[in-house]
Amino acid sequence: MWRPTGGRLQLLEQRLNDGMLNGKPIYIHYSTEDGINKIVKDLEITDVRRNETRPGSSVGIYLCPGHHTFNPENVWMLLFLGNERYRDRGDHVVVFAWNPPSKPIDQPVTSGSWARELIYQGGSVNFTREDLIYCGPNPFLNVFETENPNI
Repeated sequence: MWRPTGGRLQLLEQRLNDGMLNGKPIYIHYSTEDGINKIVKDLEITDVRRNETRPGSSVGIYLCPGHHTFNPENVWMLLFLGNERYRDRGDHVVVFAWNPPSKPIDQPVTSGSWARELIYQGGSVNFTREDLIYCGPNPFLNVFETENPNI
């Protein structure tokens, strides 16, 4: 069994190994503590603040597939390409199951990268308490120091 938390969070690891919960695929969203707290309170991810960090940025909610379990440093380097404005965006994470009404755009973060980003452009991402798998401090190990058969 794949152990992206080093065995510390066995239920989370089991769900990630299953790849589905309640017949829905699993997604990961990395953010700050405040961002994750708001997401969990509302059970919703929106992109209403996107222009605060990146003026003129495209519409969309950025997610990761359930096998992209990155520690905070990995998030900063692989997803945000070392941009200082995003340094703390991987400190917290929400993992949830969700059936998107329309398919997210699935593309590499940069040309030739194995790291993928899923961009959902169909409005807010809403999920239920039953579909919430984990929220809180990022528990994942460094992807370059662990065995991850899903990369």
